[in-house]
Amino acid sequence: TMTTPIDLDELKSRFGVENFQRLLSLFCNEAKAEIAGMTKAHAEQDMSELLRLAHGLKGICSSVNAKGLRLICIEVESAARSDDWNKIGELIEKMSNEFKGLDLHCGDQGPGLG
Repeated sequence: TMTTPIDLDELKSRFGVENFQRLLSLFCNEAKAEIAGMTKAHAEQDMSELLRLAHGLKGICSSVNAKGLRLICIEVESAARSDDWNKIGELIEKMSNEFKGLDLHCGDQGPGLG
C-alpha cells in the first residue's frame, strides 16, 4: 500500500479544517521553493546555502508531519557535511519525487486556500 506523505487526518485534528488547509498550502509553496533552491545550490556547489535550505525544509516538514521528506532532509544535511555532492544530487532527486506525491495533496484541497 502507498503511504500518504502527510497524515492529513492528524493535521485536521491538530489544527482544525480551515487552519489545516492554510497550513498545507503554505507548506506546499515553501517546500517547492526550498527544493528548487537546493537544486540550484547543488548545481553551484554552494554548501552553506544547501545546508540552510535543508535545515529550513526539515523544520517545515516537522510542522505538517511530512515524515518521508523530513528524513530525506536529514540525509541531505549528513551528505553535505561529508561533502558528498553525488549523494546530495541523488537525495535532491529523491526529494523531488517525494514532493510530487505531496504536491497531489497540495492540489487536492481545491479552491479557498488563500
